[in-house]
Amino acid sequence: MKYYQEGSKEPVDIAMQENLYYGITGNTNDAPYNYVISKEMVELFGKQDARMLALFNTAAAAVQPGAGTAAFSKNVAGPLRFCYNAAGMRTTEVYLTLAECLCREGNVNDAMELVNDIRKKRMLPAGYIAATAATPAAALDTVLTERRKELLFGHNRFWDQRRLAQDPGHAVTVVRKFPVVLTTVPQQTYTLQPGSHLYVIPFDRNVILNNPNITQNTSDAMDL
Repeated sequence: MKYYQEGSKEPVDIAMQENLYYGITGNTNDAPYNYVISKEMVELFGKQDARMLALFNTAAAAVQPGAGTAAFSKNVAGPLRFCYNAAGMRTTEVYLTLAECLCREGNVNDAMELVNDIRKKRMLPAGYIAATAATPAAALDTVLTERRKELLFGHNRFWDQRRLAQDPGHAVTVVRKFPVVLTTVPQQTYTLQPGSHLYVIPFDRNVILNNPNITQNTSDAMDL
């Protein structure tokens, strides 16, 4: 089945063969047009990654000068060869899931082969360098990094952060400072610990009072 934008003769991205499953979330595009990625994420992509060059703008109005961030600015006009499917599953997600399983089984070579099958399609030809790893741990780091770039937006990153919080080698404490550049208000540091209840909004106190059969979804002390 193909879907078309109003007034366009070209099918939109959900018709791509790479999409194994696509969930519609309000319209026929994943369309996170106002999303801004951090300086860390920009640097993770690097200068040779076609995803960064084609889909992000470091000079958009949503980007503060000097912040080093970039705004998502996908052009939906015409046929698309790549998109961030934020509501479904693509072939590359299956590749990366298999690659992670291979890493955890100690099969470095097959894992890196799968990762490089993706990277060949995502990097500029002149800048492509095959990913290599000497150990399963190093291979897993490479796979997880590629997951961050390839499965950006949507539910994938959320679930990766939740499950990796249980992995001592990959549990990450997220630290952000806001405002990034502006000095008109005091800058504050915000920290999100692995496994924090802030990943999932707790039930309101009144919900529990009105239905004692509901169990709070965190063991942390809550002042609700």
